[in-house]
Amino acid sequence: MKIIKTISNNSHIKHDRLYKSRQYKGRIKGVFLREIITKSLVKTIGIDNSAQIGTKLTIIGFSGAFISFLFSSISEGLGRFFVYYPYDFYIFVFFAVMLLVGFFGFKSSVDYYKSTICEKCKRDFVYKEDCKPDIREIKTKNGTIKMSIIRTYKCINCGNQKSIFESKVIEPILYSDFV
Repeated sequence: MKIIKTISNNSHIKHDRLYKSRQYKGRIKGVFLREIITKSLVKTIGIDNSAQIGTKLTIIGFSGAFISFLFSSISEGLGRFFVYYPYDFYIFVFFAVMLLVGFFGFKSSVDYYKSTICEKCKRDFVYKEDCKPDIREIKTKNGTIKMSIIRTYKCINCGNQKSIFESKVIEPILYSDFV
């Protein structure tokens, strides 16, 4: 399969046997639950306070989980950490949950809120995904898949559009990884 790959200076290079490409339409992201959580955080405590709380919970959760795991594994050995001392495990789980709530509950809500503000009319929660995203997968000769996703969002008030480009690299799973 021949592919024409565009480079930044608008020249085209033809690749025979090096790349295999596939282009298709993806699914629209479901953001219902994320939007409800973000709206409730913004209305109750504000965007600046939720960013500060998220940062502090993430730092405290990570450091507490790391210190409790490190202390318990050094003092009692790694094998007996979960079996003989369940209270140490509960402390570790408490800090791990604090880390997850701080990062996914607060920090990602702040990022989502900032991405939904329209640049033109300055209102929040007005961007909705306009159409199905364009997805392009390029598979190289060594098996690595480079996936590029372009999502288009449209403001429901003023009609302003913005496109967000996402890129992922998927490494192949080799048989030698299992051995």
